Amino acid sequence: MARENNPRRVDFSPELDQVTRQPDGKFCFRVSTHNGASYTFVLAEKKALQVANQDLEFPTGVKLHIRGLKSRIEHSGSYGGALVNIKILSVDGHDIQSWAERTGSATVAPEVLKKARKRVEASRAEEEAMRRRAPPEPAPRFTSPIEAYEQAMQRLRRQAKLKDPKLSKSDIWTIRDALNMLKDTAGL
Repeated sequence: MARENNPRRVDFSPELDQVTRQPDGKFCFRVSTHNGASYTFVLAEKKALQVANQDLEFPTGVKLHIRGLKSRIEHSGSYGGALVNIKILSVDGHDIQSWAERTGSATVAPEVLKKARKRVEASRAEEEAMRRRAPPEPAPRFTSPIEAYEQAMQRLRRQAKLKDPKLSKSDIWTIRDALNMLKDTAGL
């Protein structure tokens, strides 16, 4: 049996099931929660299209974080009903503006989309540069076996003076290169 209830505030994250366009240009959203409750609400075209992509398609199955008022409770313990004064705060964890920019929504100005794409490309390029970064100090090149021996011994003497000796990668590479050069010149 259905009973009316005074509107009360809601703030939750249901899943988007379906969006239909009404004759007056507004969009009717149907969402559901993990416990099976189903709700509907209506949004004006501009607010609704922020969720849609550039092809005006709505991504069903995404989590919407919404806030508004619940207008009624439906029959026999199964909660649901109509929601009013709804505001979509985020979609799949992204605030509504960044979601609109990500999906190329028709509500976002073209220059904003260009700036957002440039930011994304710059961050990807920066991330790629970090992956390909060279070691902090390149291994030294020696001109003679004597120079190689002196450089390696200098690094070892420095470590011998420390209470807790610990070779850095640069020290290891220097000693390795010196030993390789000495081995090559000794004919081993």
